Amino acid sequence: MVEKFEELSFTISNGCIGSYVIGGKIEVFIGETKLLFYVKHAVKDETLVPIEIDIENETSKVVYSHSEENHLILIYPVPAKVRSIRNELGLNEDMFRCPTSTHHLSRIFFALSTPVTEKLSKNISYIFYQKIDSISLEKSKQLFKIYEELNLITHLPTVKEPQKVDYIILTYPPNTRGGVSIFMNDFMDLSPGTYLNDAIIHFYIKYIVHEKLSEDQRKRVHAFDSFFYKKLISALDQEELQNKRMSVEDKALIMYSRVSKWDEKINLLEKDFIFVPILQHDHWFLAVICYPRLIGKTLHYDTHVEINVKYDKFSPIIQPCILIFDSLGMDRPHVIKNLRLFLSQRCKAMDTRFELLNFDKNNMPGCYVKVPFQQNYYDCGIYLLQYVENFFSNPIKDYRLPIKNLTKWFDLDVILHKRKFLRDLIELLVQRYEPEKLPLPYINFDNNIMNYEETHNLTSEKGNTTNDANCNLIDLDNPVEKSIFLFELMRII
Repeated sequence: MVEKFEELSFTISNGCIGSYVIGGKIEVFIGETKLLFYVKHAVKDETLVPIEIDIENETSKVVYSHSEENHLILIYPVPAKVRSIRNELGLNEDMFRCPTSTHHLSRIFFALSTPVTEKLSKNISYIFYQKIDSISLEKSKQLFKIYEELNLITHLPTVKEPQKVDYIILTYPPNTRGGVSIFMNDFMDLSPGTYLNDAIIHFYIKYIVHEKLSEDQRKRVHAFDSFFYKKLISALDQEELQNKRMSVEDKALIMYSRVSKWDEKINLLEKDFIFVPILQHDHWFLAVICYPRLIGKTLHYDTHVEINVKYDKFSPIIQPCILIFDSLGMDRPHVIKNLRLFLSQRCKAMDTRFELLNFDKNNMPGCYVKVPFQQNYYDCGIYLLQYVENFFSNPIKDYRLPIKNLTKWFDLDVILHKRKFLRDLIELLVQRYEPEKLPLPYINFDNNIMNYEETHNLTSEKGNTTNDANCNLIDLDNPVEKSIFLFELMRII
């Protein structure tokens, strides 16, 4: 068993569920308890269906192998999950069953394109450690060969895209220190089906703070950029932090040293909210440190670290806490822990009276807020921005944990039109501040709207199956092909 788990993701170059080919370039997200990826519906080809698997309760076995040549994961869902996935994708039993199994139990095959680092390998081994079955390099090659011969997977050529000419189209806010520069390539990342990058994330959070909040509100809010958290945890991969004899305090000091100068002139204990946008494993999510000023007021008179919030059973309360807003609903315990360590060290650096201060789950509890989930694999950045916007436009009134009633915080139609809204907003600001950069390229959002409408229709029809799905199948009626294939696979695994 490895030392600890960190949330991760990997990209597959090829994959299939049973004999249903799901293609490649699919991002697979893994939390400590579940696995999530998106697959095209068998009939509604443009509709992506989220497939979520409870690792503990919905898998029976996992085969894993990695080498310089081949990286594969073979997942065996339990029968009940097989039926569930079949219904979600609109497949009949023959299409979904695995031709490699005499019991017709489906298997999910992933051929990884993400470079398998030692850290990724350890984490994969960790989450599946009770069910994992490693196979040799030779057996891995044989398994790949069988899947390729049956046209379930193919070696996809890597095509290098030509470099595009890039230039700044807008700096916001203009003529101020700390303005965000938006390049043309950043602007084009607003196209449907594309991940938002850090520039768009930073820009819109700054826009909300500068344009939507009053002067008094702005004084009580601080927003880090996404590079802050990346820099904070950059020390975690260093050899010195793998030393088990090193104390938590010493590790915290090493982490803090990476960001000690980051906005150091800002007194975080005067703030109501500190926003931390985080990008990990190609997925955006948001952490918000709430009401650190309450800690500051209390600790100026008493260095005792426990914050007692008095409230009656029914009255709304405010209290120091760390909230996680994640459109995939993943647990992020390490994020909460790392932010507590940072805040503790920042307080100690500010004032010697905080020397004994250490934040924990009692004085700075964490909460994973149940919020609207993304409907595809690429809109995580859009959801993050909407979480920030709604945080002020439709604020949380009661900070009693767990935070409730946010699953319908905003309508999905808002997400549907958000990319176009951001495109129009940037064009408006370019016209105002840098009109010589106009006109901006046209971006077609029509397909994005169509895909969302199909997703809504699919959700309302969930549970229906079809016999007309169009996918690549093995000829199970060919007794020679079937017998050879079953024999070879049973011999390998």
